[in-house]
Amino acid sequence: MTQLETMQRAKQYLDKLSRGIDPITDTPLERDDPLAAARLQKCFEYVSGILGQVIANGGRIVSHHTGKAPFSIAEEALARVAVSETPIPIRAFAANVNACIDTQAVRPLAPVTITNWLVEQGYLTEITRAQNKRMRVAAPRGLSIGIISEERVSRAGAPFMLNLYNENAQRFLLTHLLEITAAQKSYEPAEEP
Repeated sequence: MTQLETMQRAKQYLDKLSRGIDPITDTPLERDDPLAAARLQKCFEYVSGILGQVIANGGRIVSHHTGKAPFSIAEEALARVAVSETPIPIRAFAANVNACIDTQAVRPLAPVTITNWLVEQGYLTEITRAQNKRMRVAAPRGLSIGIISEERVSRAGAPFMLNLYNENAQRFLLTHLLEITAAQKSYEPAEEP
């Protein structure tokens, strides 16, 4: 099941709950069931509406009315982006890019923008692990450009995959940054007059 399909399923559940129907059994909720409370049903309806907007945007969360222009970077600023010799997570790469732009005037580059593009282009792939945890890991195409997926353990003892981007992968992303951000802009609505 893709992430978008998961969102659609979650929206179906929320829609049923907002109407007082158990989404698993398709039977009306009992009056004393906490999920049948009118206040919660309004909450389910509200969240379903927001999720519907995300689904309509192809699964992407789009920020409206921030007062900032969409992410952009000038060629001279792009040339100043620090490239680490040590493999770094995508968050650190995005931070290096954002350090070279005016974040007061334009929206910062979001790591998820990059990873979504990498999935779309086949550099990352989504896998499902224990407890239906979905993770993005390097596909063979991603390995070829220098994306490294390492298994790590959180402080709570839960295993997770961390994608690291070596120097070659960082340079690849910088070369394709305009393409990556153009793909992001195609999902954003036109500015209102």
